[in-house]
Amino acid sequence: MVIGALSHGGRPSSLAFCEADTTCVDVAIVNNMPDAALEATERQLRSLLDAAALDVVVRLRFYTLHYGAKAFVGRCRSVYQRTMGSVLSPLSAFLLLQGIETVALRVERHVENARHVAEFLRDDPRVGSVNYVGFPDNPYHALAQKYLGGRACSLMTFEVKGGQDAGTRFYDALKLFKRLVNLGESKSLACHPASTTHRQMSPEEQRVAGVGPGTIRLSIGIEHVDDIIADLDQALRAAGNSPCA
Repeated sequence: MVIGALSHGGRPSSLAFCEADTTCVDVAIVNNMPDAALEATERQLRSLLDAAALDVVVRLRFYTLHYGAKAFVGRCRSVYQRTMGSVLSPLSAFLLLQGIETVALRVERHVENARHVAEFLRDDPRVGSVNYVGFPDNPYHALAQKYLGGRACSLMTFEVKGGQDAGTRFYDALKLFKRLVNLGESKSLACHPASTTHRQMSPEEQRVAGVGPGTIRLSIGIEHVDDIIADLDQALRAAGNSPCA
C-alpha cells in the first residue's frame, strides 16, 4: 500500500493511500482521488482490514501544509502516539499488515463478482432495472472509465418487480447475503431502503432520493459468484415473480 501526496492548485492539499476509493468505490482501483474521498477511503479500508487502525488516513490537510511529504508521520507522532497514546498492540499490528497484504486480491474478486451479478440481474425478467456504473448506459459510466480504469465498484442497486411487498419478500428470503447497511465487507450484503434506511420518508420523498418501493442495494462480497447468484435467484422466486426462462 503506497502513501502519496495529492495536490490541488499546485500545492499539497491532502495525503492518503494512493490506492483509494470514493464513497462507494472499491479501494485499489482509483486512478485520481479527490479530497472528498479521504474519509470514504478510511471507511472501506476499515471493512476490508481486520484491525480498525486507519484513522490516520483522514483529516491531514493541516499536516500536509506544514510538513509536506512527512505529513503522515507528523500526524501519527503528534496526535495518535503522543497525545492519545494510540500505539497498536502487536496482535493488532499483525492483523492490519496481514489484511493489507491481500486487500488488492480481494478487491479484484469484489469487482469481478459484481460484474457477473449485474449482468445476471440485467438479463433477468423479474428485475425492472439495474443501476450499475459498469454498464455503458449508466450516467456515471464515463466517470468510471476516467477514475477506475473502466472497472466498476462492487456496489449496485436494482428494482424488484412487484413493488414494496415483493421487495420485502425478496429481502427476507436472502440466505447467503447478510441484511446489513454496511458497504465493502468481504461478505455479500443487501439492504431494502424503502423498509429500512428510508422508511421514515414518504413515497414521494423516497422517489426524489432515488429509492423505489422494490429497490434493493447490494454490496457484493468475495464468495463464489455461483453461490451469490443462486441466492439472488431463489430470493427472486420467493418474491413471487416467475423464475427465469
